[in-house]
Amino acid sequence: MAEKLSLQIAFVEDNFLRWELGDAFRRSNVTKEFLLTQWESFIDTYAAELTRRGHACAKFVPSFETKRETVYQHDLGHKVVVIPCGDSVFDLLKRLDWRLGAVRFTQRLMKENFVKNCDVLHYHSIYSSFFLASACLPKSIKRTVQYSGGAFPGYVGSIRGAAVSRVLRSSIGSCHGVLVNEPNALTRGQIAFLKRNEGVPDTKFLPFAGVAIDPKKFRDEGKEPSRTILAIKNDALVMVSVGGIVDETPDGSNMNKNQFALIRIFSLLSRILPAAELHIVGGGTAINRLRQLVKDMDLTARVHIHGVVPHDSVPAYLSAADLVAVPIGVFDFYGGTAILESFACNRPVCAFSLGGAGSFDAMGGFIMDPNSNLSARALAERLSNSEYLKMKAEEGRVVVEGYLKDKVISQLENILSDVAGS
Repeated sequence: MAEKLSLQIAFVEDNFLRWELGDAFRRSNVTKEFLLTQWESFIDTYAAELTRRGHACAKFVPSFETKRETVYQHDLGHKVVVIPCGDSVFDLLKRLDWRLGAVRFTQRLMKENFVKNCDVLHYHSIYSSFFLASACLPKSIKRTVQYSGGAFPGYVGSIRGAAVSRVLRSSIGSCHGVLVNEPNALTRGQIAFLKRNEGVPDTKFLPFAGVAIDPKKFRDEGKEPSRTILAIKNDALVMVSVGGIVDETPDGSNMNKNQFALIRIFSLLSRILPAAELHIVGGGTAINRLRQLVKDMDLTARVHIHGVVPHDSVPAYLSAADLVAVPIGVFDFYGGTAILESFACNRPVCAFSLGGAGSFDAMGGFIMDPNSNLSARALAERLSNSEYLKMKAEEGRVVVEGYLKDKVISQLENILSDVAGS
């Protein structure tokens, strides 16, 4: 077998800018340097692992608040380049719509020597304005994108929706592949939408698991030892939730994690199970409002908000749980970093249903209707049933086998090598 050539791979990820826009750095104890050099997104995992395999990787991050390009070194070993996407004109335009900053970012991205000379440029999300602006890039820059969640904006059928659709078609048409996690039902729905509404051909979709779980890091550390380290009661029925904390969406959709809805369900559950506790790990723009909700509902003795913790500490929190709550809308558990990390730690999961699907058991856990008062009782029955939790944990271990790091990175490496050689 021929040895793979070393590639130069550029990644684009816009999560940092979203933290800026939500004023999350000021409202939480997360610093910009932490997010850029220590936080491990799935793109950071790709870049770090491909760098270890001999490829040259760098992640490019848009920022409104940064006035000049700044280069950081991530603790995992790859470069992170922060590129300003504002100026006097765009600072005014962003008040109309911050997504317009993607145009300025792309203009500056094109001037980066690393990008101009890269073999492949990979975008973290197909439904990002920064990927939409990739239509402006020269055809000489080969690029890929992945579906990492979400859906086409809610203004389908409007004039604005038609404009976005046209740009999306152009961006997809000029890229060399859309990476998709086919086992996931939500992903399959988006594939069908893109085929039907955007005319994306089958050949454009490239199967890719997406989430890469490190089994050496995410493993069962033992329930009792973890609870001892974290000062959690050994006799409690413990739910743990890990993830960013943002406000509830006005339309009530479950496309983002919704710890507010989780706490309201837990409030009812706690009346049924006096030994139940909820531990929430993470930060974000709404963390103070979440703490206030806990106080208003008189749950301070039962709900514990730990804030942001080092990534290496997350396995201990997951291991301390009887059940991990991932309060986001899903159809199944084939995907989602928090879900798969929980499975790797031998813990079952509960999440919210989408589209009025109600409550039902799934491979690896329980999916519940966040708008039904009956969900709390159904959840309590499962949380207090050790045989059920054991069975679902075993199912979760089967699911996570398809998302282990070495397998996923090899899959990505093969895809990018094929694109570079095309």
